[in-house]
Amino acid sequence: MDELQKLRAEFEALKAGLAYGQAQQQQPIIQQQPQQPQTVIVEKQVPVKDDAETQRLQREVEQLKRDLANKSNTPSTVVVPVPTPQPNNNKAEFDELNKQMRDLAAQNKALQDKMYEMNNRPQPQPVNTTTTINTRETVVVQEPYSELLKRYPVINVYFATNSSVVKDEDLGKLAEIAGVINKYSESRLSMTGFTDKRGNASYNLQLSKKRADAVKRKLVSYGIDPSKLVVSHEGADESAQPGDNPLARRVELRLTR
Repeated sequence: MDELQKLRAEFEALKAGLAYGQAQQQQPIIQQQPQQPQTVIVEKQVPVKDDAETQRLQREVEQLKRDLANKSNTPSTVVVPVPTPQPNNNKAEFDELNKQMRDLAAQNKALQDKMYEMNNRPQPQPVNTTTTINTRETVVVQEPYSELLKRYPVINVYFATNSSVVKDEDLGKLAEIAGVINKYSESRLSMTGFTDKRGNASYNLQLSKKRADAVKRKLVSYGIDPSKLVVSHEGADESAQPGDNPLARRVELRLTR
């Protein structure tokens, strides 16, 4: 088997040598002196086995040797040249460089055309973004506190029977009076709790105090300084009509200095 493989290798080498010789005959004559090819001389006697495949390969080898001998007038000698740089390779490289240069020139021209278009494009008209700012100051004249005392002579917060819970309907007026007190540093607020005449005096006195304290807590939650609030309680309102009197169940608020 080893001998058969060696014989096949020699056969391939001979085919390559033959193909190279045919190519050399077809190349045009070059003016400059070509380099001498390096050669490998194959002079080997291969033992031949007595089988059909080996005999066939041997016949083909011998035929190739004869063909090469006829072309080179050198019997029994196979010349395998070492490839050397050929002018054709240089021409291919030269053509590739020319192609790249043409591509770069085309790109450069396209860029110049784009720049020319941008430079000659009509400029947009400027948009007037000027904003006129009114710098006039608005002077707020604060109402004198003495006028507020006239506008708010008495503020009443009313309660249900036996209750000291501030009604939701009175939260708006408490928030308004809290804004006035917070705005004027000289402001003060007095608060007095009352009940109607039903019930005993001791109970009515405690209930009137609870009502006044409930209003105070609500005003403090609106940010009023507790030191501005003066709280008192009178029990039953002696000036009110006897019996179930809703107007008597109240906390009376008065702005003071």
